[in-house]
Amino acid sequence: MNEIKKVEPQTSKVLLIGALAGAVVGLGTAYFITQSVEDGDELSVDSGQGLKLGLLLLGTVRQVAKLMG
Repeated sequence: MNEIKKVEPQTSKVLLIGALAGAVVGLGTAYFITQSVEDGDELSVDSGQGLKLGLLLLGTVRQVAKLMG
């Protein structure tokens, strides 16, 4: 039941690239948001906008997965 599965080298590479790409995109997004706030814009995201953004990101991930598989 407590079995440790060995991860294939290719899987490790894909996971590492995905994690690095996600970190870069997240840092870029945070940078642009902070720049927007520093320029005097108010940071306001309501639940509807958050839901739209989440669904957009989910759709993007699904499309990338479909492209690869």
